[in-house]
Amino acid sequence: MILEIQIILKRIAAEKPTEGTSRSGKKKDSRIETYHLMRMLNQREVKIGRNWQEIYPVAVDLGLIKEEGKWTKLTEKGQTFESMIEDSSTFTIAQKRFLLKNCILRNIPEFSTINQFLINTELNGPEGFEIFYEDSNLLEQFSKRDLGVISELGLRKNDNNAKKYVIPEDFADIVDDYKEGNDDEMSEPDFDKIHQEQKDVGERAEQLAVCYEREFLSDHGTSEQVKKFNELNSPNNIIAKRNIRAGYDVESFRNKRSDIKKPDKNIEVKGRKAKTKSFIISSNEIKKGLKYLKQKNKEHWVYFYWDIEHRKGKDPDFKPTAKIPFEELKIKQCKNCLKYLVKVNEFI
Repeated sequence: MILEIQIILKRIAAEKPTEGTSRSGKKKDSRIETYHLMRMLNQREVKIGRNWQEIYPVAVDLGLIKEEGKWTKLTEKGQTFESMIEDSSTFTIAQKRFLLKNCILRNIPEFSTINQFLINTELNGPEGFEIFYEDSNLLEQFSKRDLGVISELGLRKNDNNAKKYVIPEDFADIVDDYKEGNDDEMSEPDFDKIHQEQKDVGERAEQLAVCYEREFLSDHGTSEQVKKFNELNSPNNIIAKRNIRAGYDVESFRNKRSDIKKPDKNIEVKGRKAKTKSFIISSNEIKKGLKYLKQKNKEHWVYFYWDIEHRKGKDPDFKPTAKIPFEELKIKQCKNCLKYLVKVNEFI
């Protein structure tokens, strides 16, 4: 995909700059009519094995080219990247670093999934930034386009034995600066936007879980339990806000015999913006969950919600995408690991 984008950039750069200057006094850039560009790309000798209708929009998403009326032209980033091309069949480390730093990490609207994935990695020893997962399937939150981009960048290595993804050393400094907010070329609002989006998804999932559990208690519990549940899980009193180190988000009751003075059902809530069959869990949440499992007459659950972006407003369906007893997660812990990716295929 990136190699094909280089062909597009080279073709545009080969056009003679339009005569004259812009209003700012700068020499006008090379440009080509989009119709003629696509016609050239779809010529038989160029098109073989390529789908230019899919590749062209990726170049736009990366901010390397832009459309102005009937024209397609290189952006400033596109001009820089084009100048780095040694030949159209080569994709150098310098080019890969440029794309990650300048075209993906700050491009929140177009590449938010990749940004979120990198934010969720942790620095765990000599191998650099890693994220652990529960099984060996590929990360399903990536779209086909994103999988293509990260594959060509070589942005992650899959370690099946240790069940983790590793960010290669070539990109470690860029990821480190990004996570620490030291990337001078990234605006603070864009960086904060990712964290805010994750927070919004989590809070919406908690709201759905509270509504679902309230309905469950109304059908299977007592009126006193429902009243106590509402008190415990009110917006200002919910354990998720009252004690962020508790290791769970919602307090409830197992059955009608449960003492309203002693909630005996803990619920950790996880949410995903899209229909992604996985969630991130921290080492603290795992340790707390294992601790609660040892307590007599107590249950610890994970309520997982996906497609949160389409569960807005008053949603009558509060049922979790998956209700998972914590003991069935089967997470293999490792020393100094801070976060794990858990797949939920078998629970859906």
